[in-house]
Amino acid sequence: MSLPFTFDFKNPDYTAVYNWRLRCLKQIREQAKKDSDVSTALRTYYRDNPTDFITDWGCTFDPRNVERGLPSVIPFVLFSRQ
Repeated sequence: MSLPFTFDFKNPDYTAVYNWRLRCLKQIREQAKKDSDVSTALRTYYRDNPTDFITDWGCTFDPRNVERGLPSVIPFVLFSRQ
């Protein structure tokens, strides 16, 4: 799965990524209240689609970002060719 919006890797907007992830998490939690099989389905999906798991939930730590005025913990967003 790719992001549902354009992501500029040269000028990244991490706020948009985090907001999208929060909306997804909210939807998952709401659905889980109605259907207890949601977590099983998600585990199965992410087991078969690890790149989607990374894009949807992964973060990375880069201490060099502090020197550039960026957060050191950032969403791990894969390039399309990765």
